[in-house]
Amino acid sequence: MNRKEERQIDRILKAVDDHNRAVVANDERRLDFLQAMLDQRKYTGKAALRWSSTGRGLRLHETSDKGASDSVRQAIDDFMREENWRPSEND
Repeated sequence: MNRKEERQIDRILKAVDDHNRAVVANDERRLDFLQAMLDQRKYTGKAALRWSSTGRGLRLHETSDKGASDSVRQAIDDFMREENWRPSEND
């Protein structure tokens, strides 16, 4: 591989890295927003992520259901654990 090809690869890798950082920052912002909404405690201040009981998809919602969490992130993590989700299986 010559120097020009190495520089091209470095530019591509930097672009990918910059993109990934932006995606993570946006995801963090979204989760922070949801957490701020939950922290307002307009209902219970607890969240759960679950399958809809009517079969219409996923629901992330404020709830009084047993097992609900004070944290949006924890609600998502709990659901991932219940579903036995493994990143390597879902890449």
